[in-house]
Amino acid sequence: MKKLNKHMKDKVILSWSGGKDSTFSLYKIINESKLECVGLLTTFTKEYDRVTMHGVRRSLIEKQASLLNIPLEKVYIPKNCSIEEYGIIMRSVLIKYKEKGIKGFVFGDIFLEDGYYSY
Repeated sequence: MKKLNKHMKDKVILSWSGGKDSTFSLYKIINESKLECVGLLTTFTKEYDRVTMHGVRRSLIEKQASLLNIPLEKVYIPKNCSIEEYGIIMRSVLIKYKEKGIKGFVFGDIFLEDGYYSY
């Protein structure tokens, strides 16, 4: 399907940890790309109520999303979550966004040479 307006941006969700990698990715989306960030997705460990990878409190991530005025999708996984269980949980989230017309997810990693974006 062709875009009706060549200036329309593809809507994406950004994997959001609240740290410098995801912040830099958001900066790039806002200032340099043809993408529009329509949501932040953060994975929290249920038992700790903190970002799974970094241990940041949920309340801080919620405050960041609020100040950025970007909706926050909170995905809860159990501690000691297996890769299979993680895959099932994330797949259901991704399918939901795909059905809403979201074109992709953006993941930031300042140690990668090139950013990664996939349809």
